[in-house]
Amino acid sequence: MADSAATDGINVHKDQYYGDRGQGSDKSNRDRQVADIYVPVALGASSSSSATRPELVVYVHGGSWRSGDKSEYTQLATRLIQLAGSRIAVAVINYTLSTKDKPDVIHPTHLVDCWLAVEWLAANGTRYGYDGEKLHLVGHSAGGHLTGLLALSPPSETVARVVRSVTGISGIYDVPGLVAKWPTYVDFVEMAFGDDQEYWRLASPQCHPLNDQDLDSISDRNRMRLAVVMTEGKPIPPLTGIRYLVAHSLGDELVDPTGQSASYHSHLIGAGFKQARLLCEDWGTHFGSLASDGLLQAVASHVLSDDS
Repeated sequence: MADSAATDGINVHKDQYYGDRGQGSDKSNRDRQVADIYVPVALGASSSSSATRPELVVYVHGGSWRSGDKSEYTQLATRLIQLAGSRIAVAVINYTLSTKDKPDVIHPTHLVDCWLAVEWLAANGTRYGYDGEKLHLVGHSAGGHLTGLLALSPPSETVARVVRSVTGISGIYDVPGLVAKWPTYVDFVEMAFGDDQEYWRLASPQCHPLNDQDLDSISDRNRMRLAVVMTEGKPIPPLTGIRYLVAHSLGDELVDPTGQSASYHSHLIGAGFKQARLLCEDWGTHFGSLASDGLLQAVASHVLSDDS
């Protein structure tokens, strides 16, 4: 394991590459397909039993699908572990970003990386000292969009098996609605999803799970793109049995709590997520809220609310 160090009772494993499944995967994107893994020493250092290893939070950062890096969330990861009494571990993942110099990187490329990361993290729990069968997805902003898609349209049986809860923080769940509210956002939305507004809709968790009629409404090229994250044969149903926290700071100046989180929570309830909960308080600004102990305690409590 490269670059491992212990800090404040936490083993930190930097830059762990999740993109290679042992099948000669393309490693040209190694700088983005990496994760930093934080494991409390007390629980994860020498435990051989999954019953005593901490469950794993997988944190997916925001940044409009075009910016952000795992290195910015060291404090968040360590604080989550502290607030959880060292009963959880945290993996902060990078994923491929849509930038002007990479015009071919559009949805679902970001989602595929998150999928790969979840599967790799599930398979490597024993190696790092956490329980790989109990993963909790936490996504902020664009990360809330990505974790929402994994929950509503699971791309694999592994994802469906290991994900125990999801938390969306000030998430983007309705891409067309986002641009309708904030027209200047069209620049980064087109960078991440192209210029087909129907594709924006089908890329939104608010529209999932998809049906055949939905797929008939987009171009062959976009249908082929989505096929990458769709299971063959009978689709895997949404993870309606998990706990789902939709959290949004009332001080958010970049994403509308009512138009995004409140509407999305209603969608989850309608989709059968009986344990979906909406929590809106003023924890600060869009990014500033991530430093709020109030918000992070709510996340930690949500993750730990069921040890089954």
